[in-house]
Amino acid sequence: MKRKIILSTLLAIILIGGILLYLNLNNNIFVGKDMSEAKKYAEDHNYTLKINEKYSDSPYFEVISENKKSNNEYQINISKGIDYNGKTESDLKAITKDKSVADFKLLKNKEQMNKDIEKGKILEYDINLDKKEISYAISLGSDPITTKLKLAAVGDILIHDTIYNDAKVSGTYDFKPIFKDIKKQFSGHDLIYANQESLAGGAKLGLSSYPTFNSPHQITDALDYLGVNMISRANNHTLDAGEKGVLSASKYYKRFDNIITAGSYSSQKERDKISIIEKKGIKVGLLSYTYGFNGFQLPEKKEYLGNLFSNEQAKRDIDKAKKQADVVVVAMHWGNEYEPLPNLEQKKQAKFLNQQGVDIILGSHPHVLEPVDFIKNKETKQETFVIYSLGNFLSAQDKRERLTGLILSLDIDVTKSLDGTKVKVSNGKMMPTYNYANNGIRDYTIVPLKDFKGKPYYYDVKKLMTTYTKDIEFVNKLK
Repeated sequence: MKRKIILSTLLAIILIGGILLYLNLNNNIFVGKDMSEAKKYAEDHNYTLKINEKYSDSPYFEVISENKKSNNEYQINISKGIDYNGKTESDLKAITKDKSVADFKLLKNKEQMNKDIEKGKILEYDINLDKKEISYAISLGSDPITTKLKLAAVGDILIHDTIYNDAKVSGTYDFKPIFKDIKKQFSGHDLIYANQESLAGGAKLGLSSYPTFNSPHQITDALDYLGVNMISRANNHTLDAGEKGVLSASKYYKRFDNIITAGSYSSQKERDKISIIEKKGIKVGLLSYTYGFNGFQLPEKKEYLGNLFSNEQAKRDIDKAKKQADVVVVAMHWGNEYEPLPNLEQKKQAKFLNQQGVDIILGSHPHVLEPVDFIKNKETKQETFVIYSLGNFLSAQDKRERLTGLILSLDIDVTKSLDGTKVKVSNGKMMPTYNYANNGIRDYTIVPLKDFKGKPYYYDVKKLMTTYTKDIEFVNKLK
């Protein structure tokens, strides 16, 4: 009898040991713990953990399964909540009521066409425990969707000494009064572009005028007041104040989260990043190039300070921009000064940009207006709108033509479908402008051209600007 009891006890011990051994061999030491407990347990026992995140009904960050890889290495799978793909945004937002993810940031990172998941439902969902972010994408459904953006564009902002002296007040500079009479013409536009012709390096570097410009930082405050959110910085005056000027201007531009700039940068990393602004869910990329720098040379290994145009570099940039943006706009500093028609090189470069898939080309440098056109590629069906020169929007140059600019207004229709994204530029309007000062030195202002000059000159400007196409409206005022 005693022998049977002893034998039964031994068998029970063996069985219990086997069960414990089985549980240990099947890696159940972490299951049920939350991630912080699992990490502490592993640290206390000198275990190495490999962590995977999986969808699960289990509480957030709880270990739902594990696998022993070696004596001291375990792979554990932790819960990141249920799969919200196909659910609504409100369903997803409800998870932040859970204490474990209450402080996580919800990020809608993109919208995408999809034939299987209906419009408005979550297309992709992921939770990043390290960054404390919950990112997701929304389905746009399968029906084509067209979004309309309105773009306004003006030409050169060229700050001569008489202009910044006129703007000087109480030890600083205020250029906003210059734009007060023209500001309302920009209302209703999602995108407003300007070419900052004179380097805005700031007063600490010493202000200067023609032929080497350095303007007060505060001109950017005035452009922001005007609503400008896209600025081109590549032109023949980019290096007028050297590297210090570029870096100082770049630092000041960073104050404005709503403004993107292109064409001149403070680092190669910044240069390699495409400048993109997003409006109404549409991403617009801005690239900017110039033909040269008035004899100044880019420092070796610092070519990022100013974008010189080349077909090879432009192609690389445009290819990258097309992968990231829905619309690609290129600012070109080109042509011959004071000539009212584009030269052969401008036309050749415009055709090349059209072949690369650019949607809009905004030209500058001649300091006078040059015509608009639509370039169509018969093979690819790509259509590119180009204005060869926007002229001077603000300057103290002499002669009537150099004080004449315009506000260009365009509708950009972006249609997204399962076949891709198509861009159509339409409803083009041009409102000519004139800038002047009392006695040529005080109270600079910009007004609609029709308010300042007579009809003959107004119609001369209209005839010039419609040299290549009549498919654009010439207006006295936009508002």
